[in-house]
Amino acid sequence: MKERKIFRNLSIVVAYALYLSVIFSGKSYAGIYSGGFATGHLTYNIGGSEDITTRAASQWNGVTSKASLTYSSATDKYGSSANIITYFDVYESPVYGKLGVTYMYSTWGLSANLARKNELWVKAICYQYKTTLLNTTTKKVATATHELGHALGIDHPSDTSTDAVMQQGVKTSCSLKAYDKQNLIAKWGK
Repeated sequence: MKERKIFRNLSIVVAYALYLSVIFSGKSYAGIYSGGFATGHLTYNIGGSEDITTRAASQWNGVTSKASLTYSSATDKYGSSANIITYFDVYESPVYGKLGVTYMYSTWGLSANLARKNELWVKAICYQYKTTLLNTTTKKVATATHELGHALGIDHPSDTSTDAVMQQGVKTSCSLKAYDKQNLIAKWGK
């Protein structure tokens, strides 16, 4: 009887720990983040290659009427007032094999705070790094498209065999696949 009570209490503790790990990691297992921007209609500012940025943003437009990426040159005292700032093909990769990264923020300005995937975001900064792994324009645009997908609230596929721009790694096509489109619609609506 005593062992059963200990086992039950241990099971509750383990279940609660798993629950907290999901909450605090901000991880979404359905292909989309539970947090993100308040709207799917976002503006971006170009801090790097205009060609890569424009081509990457255009991949996401037209999938749904509820989400879009539009260029904005507007600035404020903290730099760009756009929702997303892109630095595509500007900085060398800090680690070999790292193609890009997206940082999300819950506050912006002097008190900028990084956000989790399950929180409300006010700003995102996307990087597509200079690296020999991205040796064609298509590969660069694909990685930039991938990073903008994160800013739109789309996660990596959990199945590593899924054909998607949101799949990690070097891609030879920058066109959105079914996974990418379905999850954009799941996040923002048709």
